[in-house]
Amino acid sequence: MKFSLIKLPALYTLVFLGYRIIELIIASIVHIQSGFSFPAVGATLMGWESYLWWLGAIGLLLHLISYFKSIHGPAGDIWGNLIGACAFIADILVPNYAFWLLFAHLISMMLLLRTTPQTTATANRGEAE
Repeated sequence: MKFSLIKLPALYTLVFLGYRIIELIIASIVHIQSGFSFPAVGATLMGWESYLWWLGAIGLLLHLISYFKSIHGPAGDIWGNLIGACAFIADILVPNYAFWLLFAHLISMMLLLRTTPQTTATANRGEAE
């Protein structure tokens, strides 16, 4: 696959999703022992975000760069970057909604990858098989 600044936020979002899922699992496990409650998990995520906000800032920056690079491209790229940027802003400001923000990140990633045109080498390889 050819390196592209338009695809880079999708890759970072994939890595960030893995991190966020692990973080949600750990926060849930911490509170299972003392009686599970969603507000307690949300409070834990809010506490952790004060140390890990920069992970969302990197994703926001990547989506903004990709947005400006793809402004004359397909509408899916523009919408994918806007949704991704909003999801990363929300991750920084309200991490207790992390479960719902996972879906916004997935939609963003799917839009970016679906609308990015394939290279001719990739298209020709698919026909040869």
